[in-house]
Amino acid sequence: KKIEGNQEALVESPIYKLPVYIKAGAILPMQAPVQHAREKVTELILHIYAGTAETSFPYYEDDGSTFAFEQGDFSLRMIHYNGGSNTVKIEKQKGSFTSPNKTIKLVLHGTGAIQKLQVNNRPVVCQQIRNVFFLPLEKFDPITDSDSMGDEAVVEATFPFTSETIEIIW
Repeated sequence: KKIEGNQEALVESPIYKLPVYIKAGAILPMQAPVQHAREKVTELILHIYAGTAETSFPYYEDDGSTFAFEQGDFSLRMIHYNGGSNTVKIEKQKGSFTSPNKTIKLVLHGTGAIQKLQVNNRPVVCQQIRNVFFLPLEKFDPITDSDSMGDEAVVEATFPFTSETIEIIW
């Protein structure tokens, strides 16, 4: 449900539904859950929330366990989203760190149905899925009538992760 800013809103929130509000135009990089800090993931999950403004996010990576970043062993990439032109640009990497990421899963929220998008002028097939951020703790949760903490229709596409500039258009 869309709520305009600069106002109060009373929203029904039963005990089994967690209200989460995300600003239009938000860029949220995520990864699959890990068991410990040394476990490496190979997919960046990039959530983009539809909006009309231009937004940016600095995406930073390093090895997470040493001070090698002080000698330039890090990766910094600016991610830009332009809601007016339906584009995402991931700038070329700064720094010498080699990311363990091999793919990017782009998840577009609030854009409506999209069949294809272009990544660096190449078509990539999209699919509409039901995205669920929070599943109930069924084993431990005494509330038995909740099937999820909320879900929504999103558009998802997966493509290679590279250290060069990545331009996405839909």
